[in-house]
Amino acid sequence: MNIKHYSIILFLLFSSLNIYSQKQQKIYEVTVFKWVKNGNEEIKKFVKIDSTGNVFLSNKSTGKKVKLKSFTKKINLFITDEKVIKIPGSDEPPRVVFIPKDGEQNTYINVTFLEDFHNEKHLGTMTTYSYRMEKLKVTDTEYLLYSYLDKKDSEVIKALLE
Repeated sequence: MNIKHYSIILFLLFSSLNIYSQKQQKIYEVTVFKWVKNGNEEIKKFVKIDSTGNVFLSNKSTGKKVKLKSFTKKINLFITDEKVIKIPGSDEPPRVVFIPKDGEQNTYINVTFLEDFHNEKHLGTMTTYSYRMEKLKVTDTEYLLYSYLDKKDSEVIKALLE
């Protein structure tokens, strides 16, 4: 092969890698909010993973991290495969979460991408990808999201929500 063929092959290789990398949106934050109502007991837990992979529980650092590169890839896959609802950014109030009935839990997973954060800082609420699991039994702890994540990352989130 001559240099022209090598140049074409390299160009195609780099072009395809660039297209692939554009599909993987970088995460600004992922939040998982769990609200459980069981008799007189009401539990609300809020886990957040930020753009550097740090994990927070109710906005307090846990000292834990997710493997950001694989976590980002898996979150993108979750959003695509499960057809997660895209809620465009606006100056309207955020979406309402519903109070669970007795013996039930409602869990909400929200993802905001870095690009949306940068483009929509001026808005009251940024574009968010939202997945709702409502009217689950109190005992349900296996969320669909966990099947997408690496085992260690899902264990971190699961332990904080229990």
